[in-house]
Amino acid sequence: MEIEKVLEQFARFAGVTLEEAQEWQSLCEGACLSLPVKPEADLEDSRLILAAAGEAYRQYLLLRQGNLSTAKVGDISITQQQEGGTAVQAAALRDALWAAASPLLENGGCCAGIWQVGL
Repeated sequence: MEIEKVLEQFARFAGVTLEEAQEWQSLCEGACLSLPVKPEADLEDSRLILAAAGEAYRQYLLLRQGNLSTAKVGDISITQQQEGGTAVQAAALRDALWAAASPLLENGGCCAGIWQVGL
């Protein structure tokens, strides 16, 4: 799988520039390796690229979850997450992308109970 394509899609999901995404390249590489791809699958299939980028994005948000901004005025405090979505939303995105790629994955992509698709 071409890591540059995965990195580009990851940058779109994360809302960062391609240059900023470069520091997360190893995360994208790990996500590519985590996909149980069938030997006969076309590694350039966009479904695989999206599935890998979705997994990298989920991991990215898990790592960034502590990045909160808090403002306090008297007894009132407001907390806002700095980055895009939440890890829960990213997991749902990842699950949908893996489901779309399931014809290209061993056992339909079901591994270690990460997700299951109801048929």
